[in-house]
Amino acid sequence: ACCNKFIVVLSKSGRVYFSTISIIKNDSLSFSEITGFEGQVVDISGTREHCLAVTSNGRVYGYGFNNCGQLGMPQSTSKLDRFQQIASLRMYNIKAAYAGYVHSLFQTDDGMILACGKTNYASLLIAKSSLSDLISTPTKTVIEKGASYANAGMFLSAVFVGYKRRQICQTRM
Repeated sequence: ACCNKFIVVLSKSGRVYFSTISIIKNDSLSFSEITGFEGQVVDISGTREHCLAVTSNGRVYGYGFNNCGQLGMPQSTSKLDRFQQIASLRMYNIKAAYAGYVHSLFQTDDGMILACGKTNYASLLIAKSSLSDLISTPTKTVIEKGASYANAGMFLSAVFVGYKRRQICQTRM
C-alpha cells in the first residue's frame, strides 16, 4: 500500500511492515514490523492518507486519517496513529478492503459491499446520498451479494459482480 507519507507491506507469510517516506528529504525506507492483529493479515489496501488491513478471521484494522469517515470510525476520531480494529465492522466477516481517496469499500465473504467516507460522485454506491455526505459508519451499498472484486479510486468505485474465473483444462495425449 503506497500512501503519501508511508508504505505498508504485506509479506507472503502474513507479516505486516511499515515505513514512513519523505520524497522531499529523499529518505531511504526503514521498515519495522507491525504486530497486534487478531489473526493473520491476508489483505491490505491503502492510498493517500489511510490504510486498511484484513485478517484471516474477517476483522479489519485501520490506520491514518479519518477526516472524511474513510476508516469507518466516529467523526470525532480524525486520525489513527496505529492500526486499530474497526469495531463497526465486527458483525461482518470481511474478505477484502479497498481504500479510496476519501472513502473505503469492504467486501464480505458472501460478496456484499459496505462503504464509508465521502460520497463524491456516488463513489460509495449508496442509493440515497448527496455529494457532500460523510458516512462514518460502514453502510450497506446497492451491492448486497455476489461481488467478487472491487476497486476504490479517487472519486469512483468499481465492483465486479457475478464474475467467475474460467478454468482452462488441458489434456495430455
